[in-house]
Formats: sequence, C-alpha cells, structure tokens
Amino acid sequence: VQGHIDCKVDGEVVDIKTASNYAYKKFSEQTLRDDDPFGYIAQLSGYEEAEGTTEGGFLVINKETGQLCLYQPGESQ
Repeated sequence: VQGHIDCKVDGEVVDIKTASNYAYKKFSEQTLRDDDPFGYIAQLSGYEEAEGTTEGGFLVINKETGQLCLYQPGESQ
C-alpha cells in the first residue's frame, strides 16, 4: 500500500484533507465512522500503528467555504 503521512503535530499523526461541503460535515459532525467510503479511518489507523500514536486526526478544509476542522476519531479506531 502506497501512501505517506502528511504531518505530525505535537507528536501525533495529522492527515490533511480537502472536502466538499457534504463530505466536510462527516468530519465536523464526527459521523465519518458511519459513512467512510474512501477508507480514511483505516488509512489513519495504519499511519498511527506505524508511528505508535493514538490521538491522531484529520485537519479538513471545506473547499466550498474555507472552514477548517480537526477531527480526532480517538482510540476506538
């Protein structure tokens, strides 16, 4: 599987995503676990396993409005 970690902030993996308004809501409303067609949770889990972290997350930019949110799924990945 190819991929790379976008960045680490304070020692935690942070994956940067741009999203439509519809997709952005999954992150900002913390419902991504219920509907994750692109496997973002699995991707983050793999990065965290490799790095030995548990509090990583997604920094998401709404490409329609410019809003930002940080979604941290937590240890229940």
